[in-house]
Amino acid sequence: MPPICTIIGTPSLYGLGIRVSFYLLWFFTLFGERCHELHAQVPRAVELVLAFSVFLGLVIAVSGGYLFAVEVYIALLLISTTVYLLVPRHTTDLVAWIRPDLGIGTKRGTCGFFGAARCLFVLTVVSMNLWFWSTGVDSASIDWSLRNPGGCCPCEPPLQVGFAFGPLDMYSGGFRAMNVILMLALLAGGVVIGCMKAGVIWRKKSRRRRRANRARIQALRDIETFGGLTVACILVAAIELTIEWNGISGVVKDMTTASQLIPVGIVIALILVFLYDLGSRPPRPRRYGSSTGSYTTSSRRSRNGGRVTQTYWITSPDPSTSSGGWSAFVGYPRSVGGWTCAAWDEH
Repeated sequence: MPPICTIIGTPSLYGLGIRVSFYLLWFFTLFGERCHELHAQVPRAVELVLAFSVFLGLVIAVSGGYLFAVEVYIALLLISTTVYLLVPRHTTDLVAWIRPDLGIGTKRGTCGFFGAARCLFVLTVVSMNLWFWSTGVDSASIDWSLRNPGGCCPCEPPLQVGFAFGPLDMYSGGFRAMNVILMLALLAGGVVIGCMKAGVIWRKKSRRRRRANRARIQALRDIETFGGLTVACILVAAIELTIEWNGISGVVKDMTTASQLIPVGIVIALILVFLYDLGSRPPRPRRYGSSTGSYTTSSRRSRNGGRVTQTYWITSPDPSTSSGGWSAFVGYPRSVGGWTCAAWDEH
């Protein structure tokens, strides 16, 4: 009877440094969007690049037969979070689209390069998950190099379990069906959201119109953030518990090499730059009407010899624009539109 294989682990794919980098980006992006949604697109882009790098490493390792099924599962959890974290966000967009009379106005997203790249990556990740749970998990080709090292001492793959709020056999029909259904639901939801934003699906215009309610919008944002944090916490628990349950060796629990320290250092530097920018932003100016700005005064002599004091109110059409270091770092415009100036005389 052949011996049971030992899962040594693949730190270059899901080592501690790589996992911590993902975790920091997930939570930082969720909180960063509450501070400045425009600037939070940068950590989202970094997360996309990191996930794409792991995806390429996963494809190369699977094609060479260097991964056990549970290792593919862990790597898929890491890169699939890019899809899972979009669920609360797009749920909010869907509510705003279905009920325009609520005045929420939370439709977001762009059709630029970043939006197209993320859409393409989401489709790729969903396709990879569907392949793995339909045929890949049973394939003998994904781990043949590990089961037969050197062609002399073949071994049998060990029992491998996945996360279903408890350990569950990865090869069981129920666990595989659950993951396939989840991916199909995410794919269908993504198609609906894409058609909605592209204008393919039309909604009937409502006769009821409500002004945007700040408390309503804030409550919906809080629910969205709480949903994102819940998803992120579940996925962190799923990854770490899966590693523990399958007895993967400590090589993926150490952060002592440059390949593990570099991504963590980059993410921490990104967070520090973001926090520095928030701290260096000037305080919000006083409001005058619906705009923001500041007062300035000047004096001059009138034709009859008296002194006239002119008070100016300088406003900007974009009060959320930051002039801190982050804007210069990522190349965003420091202001949008022109400045307006109102003046009146005080004799």
